[in-house]
Amino acid sequence: MVVQSFKELICGLPAASSGVHLDIGGDLIRLLLNSGATLSGNVVVLADPATRTRPEEPCVSEWQTENLFDVAHLLETIQKISSSRGLASISILQVERWPDIEHLLRGLRDFLIPGTCPIILGTRNLARRDVAVKLLLGCHEPPLEPGVYAPRFTRRTFDALLNDVGLLPSQELDILKSGALTRDESLHPALATNTPLGALLASLRNQADPHAETELFIRTCFPGTTSARVSGKAGDLRPFLSVVMRTQGQRPDCLRDVLLSLAAQSDDDFELIVTGHRVGDEEKRVIDKLLAATPTRLRERTRYLQVNTGSRATPLNAGFEAARGQYIAMLDDDDLVFGHWVETFHDLARTHAGQMLRVVCVAQSTEQIPAVAGGSVARAAGTFERRYSERFDMFQHLASNHTPCMAIAYPRAIFHDLGLRFDDRLHTTEDWDFMMRAALICGVASSPEITAIYRIWSNRTNSQTLHDQELWKTNEVFIKKRLDLSPVLLEPGMLGKIRELVQDSEQLAAITRSLSVRVPGAIGTAHAREVTLLSRFLPDRGIRILRDTVRRLRGNRISADDVRLLENTQLFDADWYLSTYPDVAESGMDPVLHYLRHGAPEGRNPGPLFNGTWYLEQHPDVARSGINPLTHYLKHGIGEGRRIKPLEAHVE
Repeated sequence: MVVQSFKELICGLPAASSGVHLDIGGDLIRLLLNSGATLSGNVVVLADPATRTRPEEPCVSEWQTENLFDVAHLLETIQKISSSRGLASISILQVERWPDIEHLLRGLRDFLIPGTCPIILGTRNLARRDVAVKLLLGCHEPPLEPGVYAPRFTRRTFDALLNDVGLLPSQELDILKSGALTRDESLHPALATNTPLGALLASLRNQADPHAETELFIRTCFPGTTSARVSGKAGDLRPFLSVVMRTQGQRPDCLRDVLLSLAAQSDDDFELIVTGHRVGDEEKRVIDKLLAATPTRLRERTRYLQVNTGSRATPLNAGFEAARGQYIAMLDDDDLVFGHWVETFHDLARTHAGQMLRVVCVAQSTEQIPAVAGGSVARAAGTFERRYSERFDMFQHLASNHTPCMAIAYPRAIFHDLGLRFDDRLHTTEDWDFMMRAALICGVASSPEITAIYRIWSNRTNSQTLHDQELWKTNEVFIKKRLDLSPVLLEPGMLGKIRELVQDSEQLAAITRSLSVRVPGAIGTAHAREVTLLSRFLPDRGIRILRDTVRRLRGNRISADDVRLLENTQLFDADWYLSTYPDVAESGMDPVLHYLRHGAPEGRNPGPLFNGTWYLEQHPDVARSGINPLTHYLKHGIGEGRRIKPLEAHVE
């Protein structure tokens, strides 16, 4: 082992006039002497015949006891040494050697309370990466080195032990594992970090805490008071769900709405943690007033956290850290959840424990309008839009985010045990980044239930308007690059999807080669073989892929007449289109071109006065033709007397 710094330990050893340092078991003195340290002062090593250290240093003497591990006898011996020599400090460097270490430490605390004698305690790290991997695989062997005992504690359990027995750490010194892996270890695919398995395990372990390579935890402690620990299993006291809602207090009307929707939940097994981010005094008073007005059953389960620094990710990390729930969900203060939101998550968890839980949201265009009594209120400016699929598609999400933050509940272990954190460097897309890293670890269970509304603001400040498109693109590139460099797990079935994608690509390449470069407006009988072949291989996506292929082979040509047609009609509203579909604004693409190339095939509407979905439903011949619904109406529908409806008049 290599000690990072011995000064903290050596300077703490007493001078001859102030009593002796008592090293119980001799492990600390062995460590110091083996590392070339020079000792000063008087040191007494307390050992039994089986564990004698035989120190050769002139300042080190030995006191033998018949049974070092009989706690009552050991405490009596320490009393004798204290009476005859005086004690300045005590050390026990391998606390795992004592089966009843809690009894021993409580006895030492009671003995040390009258004075100021510090005690140096150490333990070997049970969660060191190589040890943890061997334990996981069932191939860990007990230490063969004399005087070295199998570890029993992690950093967390060691600190909890000290807290329970009333010893307060004043100084920490951790010792790293010395040397590389042995030859046999370096050949093991789970320990070598250049293998997929080894890289994945190392990534998970390093992410959990910064002590994957720590050999020994050492603490200098002083007597304190014991902390009362809640009896029973921690999980028994946890609510099912912790709802973390960040707010800046600038949308009180929306905050009131979302609190009302939480108060109406059919399943009240949840707590609410409101994280105020950079909230001013006036906004804080508004938040307090709104929280105080909630029903008692919700108010009693609500906590408020003030966060004054950091990016959008910072209040999320603070809220997740404070969360007590078995699962944790995010909720922004301008979104809405239906009454069965928590219930749907809870039902899903009963059959998919440990996975992320996903429900479905609908999008709705929303605007801010003046309220009669002053202030402002939110008003729906469009119908519900089914933008988000019923099931989580990993491949789709690797390209861009298709799940609003309130549609996901995370198992608490992903944050509290595996160490995932929202990245404070990200000022946008922080939820997508966290969601993808979590999904690649624990998978996603989906419910088709629609349980929430994702509001898309047409005239109100939001993350889309606060940050320029260049920042959105930069963050997206950063997230994708990190995912590309990370070792990942593949869920069952994902290899089949990858195989399908490869086959689709190969088949599409074959069809592309067989079609002429200049494709006429309609696919003629000469290409019937390709259509049949594509449909056989891709029965659910064949026609769409073929249509996309034809469009690409045309060079994505769009008729100039179609462009002029849309630019000169009130049925296409460019400003509405960009505000309703922020991903289009992010792309920087001309809204008319986007609608003609992508928007209509994806079911997007050109403006509030023309409901393309309704038009295709009412006129199936147009839907079968694959023609853009708005251009069809402008070119043919008007003359044919076909009806249209605005979005507000359409009821889905």
